[in-house]
Amino acid sequence: MNSRRDSLTRTTSLTTLDMDLFLFCVVSLLVFLLLGHCSADLNQDASGLLAFKKSVDANDRLDWGSSSNPCEWEGIKCEGPPLLKSLRVVEVRTPGTPLYGSIPSGTLSLLSELRVISLRANHLSGRFPSDLSNCSFLRSMYLQYNYLSGPLPDFSSWPNLVHVDLSFNNFSGSIPSTLGNLTRLVTLYLKNNSLTGSLPLINIDSLNGFSVANNDLEGPVPDTQMYRRFNEDSFVGNGLCGLSLQSCDKKSPGNVQVPQNIVGSHHRGLSKGAIVGIIAALIAVCLCLVFLCLFAFRKGISKDNKSGKPASNGAGPVAHGDPRATYAPALEMNSEYKKLVFLDGVEHSFDLEELLRASAEVLGKGSIGTSYKAALDSGLIVAVKRLRDITTERREFEAHMSNISRIKHEHLLPFIAYFYSREEKLVVTEYMPNGSLSTLLHGKHLLCLLEAAFLQTLTGMWLICFTYSSNLLSNVRECNVLKQTATITVHLLNSF
Repeated sequence: MNSRRDSLTRTTSLTTLDMDLFLFCVVSLLVFLLLGHCSADLNQDASGLLAFKKSVDANDRLDWGSSSNPCEWEGIKCEGPPLLKSLRVVEVRTPGTPLYGSIPSGTLSLLSELRVISLRANHLSGRFPSDLSNCSFLRSMYLQYNYLSGPLPDFSSWPNLVHVDLSFNNFSGSIPSTLGNLTRLVTLYLKNNSLTGSLPLINIDSLNGFSVANNDLEGPVPDTQMYRRFNEDSFVGNGLCGLSLQSCDKKSPGNVQVPQNIVGSHHRGLSKGAIVGIIAALIAVCLCLVFLCLFAFRKGISKDNKSGKPASNGAGPVAHGDPRATYAPALEMNSEYKKLVFLDGVEHSFDLEELLRASAEVLGKGSIGTSYKAALDSGLIVAVKRLRDITTERREFEAHMSNISRIKHEHLLPFIAYFYSREEKLVVTEYMPNGSLSTLLHGKHLLCLLEAAFLQTLTGMWLICFTYSSNLLSNVRECNVLKQTATITVHLLNSF
């Protein structure tokens, strides 16, 4: 009896031991297979990324492949179960690299655990990769500012989507109604594409960022709680009506807000022919103005020759900088009348003696004299032009100054006073503290500032040319075009 009981006990112990050994082998096999599968998946992620780089990164901007572990590559993030110590690629971020070409199939679609894809601000083109639907866990999609075209994808492949931005591309076709199934969606931006048709009847409670502006959509905006949350900026540039837009009853073909072929996307600029035409027109206008001014200048010279006045010519070097200078000694020795003559309508509380005491700084030298910046004792700063080789009589000089003082234009520097003697002649004008066109031309300012300043200056030159047909513009130089403000408002310093 006891022998039988001992035999049964040994049999039961062997059965329990065999069962424990069997379970241990099964668990070990499962762990081995799982770890091997995870490692294979990470290698698969690396293969997909390298295939993607090979297709779109001809300039080798992405530093991928330097390490065998893709989790260490630039713009790549990996995550995985901490207990198993297995990682998978979950984020791919390569904004503004730039990347060129289309996204081939069999590349990014291999990243089955992908959560975030950000390829914005590149030069990617072609259709949206259809096999990206394999990345069913995708939550954020940032593909804005590219050249992607064709229809929008079927968003039902990514039920967990939270952020979608496909704006500033060339997508066409209608907006899929499957967007309504994305119950977690927070932002949806499809603006500046070529989408057509009407807005789908969707109502996503979580959506708080939305725009379909600047497409070719038409028809009424569905009256849902979701669409009512957004103002007209989310719908402009289409043929839509209703809600925050114009009433559909009043909508007519002539009231379409902004057609897409006018607004366009970020990369639809003017054609080459239009740009060439605009440049040619600007050059023609500038040449016409220059011709008119030269005509007036020649007419003035012919008048001077008939009256026997010598014409001054030649050009001296332009000097800018800090050298201190003064015109006072020559005036004190040669002046016949120590008196400044203020022009009509000008009120200033200084005289010639104070002007002679002022410290002077050379602003520039021209063919008819030198310009100075003079700081008076009262704190007033004026510009003084010391004329040379002007052999004209007092009466003629005063008449000339009187004529000039009557020219009024927003871009013509106003005169304050003048001084005349047989040997010395001064002209006092307002001082512009922000430099001259010479500063713009030889400095580091933007081209648009030069263009605006040049066009404004031509306006003042045109007025002078047609107001007085004399040699009034014989010294129009870049250093005589002065800036009034730190931006582009200019004045022309008339130098006879």
